[in-house]
Amino acid sequence: MGIDIDSYHLAATQYAFLLRLVDALRPIADPVEIQAEACRMLADWLEVDRAYYVEIDEDMGLARVERDYVRGDIGSLAGQYDLADFGWSVEILRRGECHIVPDVRSSPLVPDEDRAASVAIGIIASLAVPLSKGGRLVGALSVTLDRPRAWSREEVGLICEVAERIWSAIKEARAEANLRLSETRNRAFVEAMDDAVCIFERLPLRPDALRDYRCVTMNRAMQEMFGIPDLSGQSIRDSFPDEVEDWYDDYDRVLETGESVRTERESKPQGMLLEMFVARIEDGSQQRLLAIIRDVTRRKRAEEALRQSEQRFRALVAATSYAIYSMSPDWREMRQLDGRGFIRDTHAPTTDWLEAYIDPEDQPEVLAAIRAAIETKGVFQLEHRVKLPDGTLGWTVSRAIPLMDERGEIVEWFGAASDVTERRQAEEEVRQTELRLRVAQEAAGVGTFDWLVETGEGRWSPELVTMFGLQEGVIGGRYEDWISLIHPEDLPVATRCIDAALEHGVLEGEWRILRPDGEVVWVLVRGTVEQDRQNRPRRLTGAQLDITERVLTEQRMRELIAVVNQQIIELRRQQGGGN
Repeated sequence: MGIDIDSYHLAATQYAFLLRLVDALRPIADPVEIQAEACRMLADWLEVDRAYYVEIDEDMGLARVERDYVRGDIGSLAGQYDLADFGWSVEILRRGECHIVPDVRSSPLVPDEDRAASVAIGIIASLAVPLSKGGRLVGALSVTLDRPRAWSREEVGLICEVAERIWSAIKEARAEANLRLSETRNRAFVEAMDDAVCIFERLPLRPDALRDYRCVTMNRAMQEMFGIPDLSGQSIRDSFPDEVEDWYDDYDRVLETGESVRTERESKPQGMLLEMFVARIEDGSQQRLLAIIRDVTRRKRAEEALRQSEQRFRALVAATSYAIYSMSPDWREMRQLDGRGFIRDTHAPTTDWLEAYIDPEDQPEVLAAIRAAIETKGVFQLEHRVKLPDGTLGWTVSRAIPLMDERGEIVEWFGAASDVTERRQAEEEVRQTELRLRVAQEAAGVGTFDWLVETGEGRWSPELVTMFGLQEGVIGGRYEDWISLIHPEDLPVATRCIDAALEHGVLEGEWRILRPDGEVVWVLVRGTVEQDRQNRPRRLTGAQLDITERVLTEQRMRELIAVVNQQIIELRRQQGGGN
């Protein structure tokens, strides 16, 4: 069998060219530069005027030449074109056939109307090979000459090989570019995250039979969270020797099942509570994990503090007799009311609370206090009447404070209302009793006094002021004021009675007072002394009765009796003398 030396040599030289082409394209990362270098090498090898790679988008109906190679001053064909403008050539390429034109002026493939245009741009001979993927035309590689040329089968085959290599190199370059872009974006995203992010991979068992992982990369947030340097490439076990085995159980389970986990772990060596999301990285190795770690220590402590606070609050509410309520920011809606048996409960929000709970006579005062509290964002506090469950009216002291958001706006009012009905009733009874006592005092002419022994300060009833012949407010009511009004002749008796009262606890005596107008008034004084814890006199309270009429009557009676007695004696004397 004979060997075609020329064919063998041509094949060998073309193969060598393809190897050089691959080597030349390998370090080039820019897809456009790949096209330019491949077309230059092909044009030099085939000694043609022009070589260009065409990317075709059938869906958009577009063809684009990013960069072509041209020899000398021949015009470039780089640019974007409509596929419809090259209908006859595209139809050939779509069929998977090569577009082979030895001479455009005589080729039956070229429509008559296109011949002159081709000649005008220096294309006499042309060769284009299709590049199809998945049954769709995705590109073509073309070469042209400004003179006729009979294209050989070997040249057609070489251009087909070059087209495939260009496509593969472009695809790989774009994939790497997209990967770099994705990695850059991912890296920027990870670095921008406040959460700690770490990628680590499983290692073989250590000599001590312990499991271990190696940190592949970590972001700055993780370094700051744990206060560590970048541990990329280092052992997790060596870096965190005190962590419990539960962590490694989670890691192994994620790797083996492919199911991500979200868990909370306490890192006792770090003194932190961590929320972790761990997922397997599907890179084919099934040995790498992505971990996103969040320090939730402050949040958990705040939640625990809130839980304890709410627990204490519930205990306080349960222990108190106060009615507890909450209102909307404008008080239009009562959101909740626990009446504690004092007033009717409200478990659902209501807007008719004013009519339901507040007596109509008190509503204007309540609304005015509410408006003032809202305007000042201060405390609402008011004592007013409320409607009780049995339909009667009671009294309450209601106090509410505003709850603010971070902008200082009111979001809710929280309040408590105490039942002071019994106190108000007792106060009313005291008032009525005092009124009755006042009437009785006025009718009987009794005045009362209250004297604080240590300070000398005192309080006189209006009746006592009148009894002393004074006007209200003219004299202070002190002990010295009282003593100064006692008749000088009776002052020793009065002071002895007062001293005895301070020692024995009971005041009782009769003496005269000298009014400013000179009138003398006899008074009967009764009182008791209150002692402090050391049994020292603290307070003297009592009453003073005007007995002038009684004393004068008694005096007249004594005088009358004396006169009668004298007359009887005189009469008896006269009768005796007559015998």
